[in-house]
Amino acid sequence: MDDKVEFLKSKLVSKAVRNVRTGTEKDDAGRGMYRPEVKLDLQRSRLLTESYKETDGEPMEMS
Repeated sequence: MDDKVEFLKSKLVSKAVRNVRTGTEKDDAGRGMYRPEVKLDLQRSRLLTESYKETDGEPMEMS
């Protein structure tokens, strides 16, 4: 079964992230890690980080 999993992993292609270091041009490094179509919700990440800081040491609520 491990051979099947490894085979499937080798065929998997993620189109959301690109490796900046494999660029063929010098300008490729400045393009960033994500394609322009991919938007990141930074506000949500900031709120989540603030929440973790405020509730540090308390048990996590599972709802």
